[in-house]
Amino acid sequence: MSVVRELSTPATPREVLAAIEARLGRTEKVHEEYLSAGDAEAGIAVYEQYFTRVKNRIALMVIADDFAGSTSVRVITTGSSQGLFFNLDWGAASAYAAEAVEIISSLG
Repeated sequence: MSVVRELSTPATPREVLAAIEARLGRTEKVHEEYLSAGDAEAGIAVYEQYFTRVKNRIALMVIADDFAGSTSVRVITTGSSQGLFFNLDWGAASAYAAEAVEIISSLG
């Protein structure tokens, strides 16, 4: 099961990813990078966390970009299905995404 959330914030991509890093609990950072060209800036961070309710690690990706004077953010979770054949995650993907969205929403 996957969840995609999109939102905007007045914070810069660096501020978004710094807030996620500082406040996202019980998670492990897998990758982070920043790209910039002129006034445009983008940041990408990938995290994963083990959820007992699905007996699986779930991936969280945060993509923040400012190409037009406002930061657009995508929060994506995936890998939360329990088992090979069942697309059931007991709300784990939504909960992980909601935690990141709440952090980002508090920045504006």
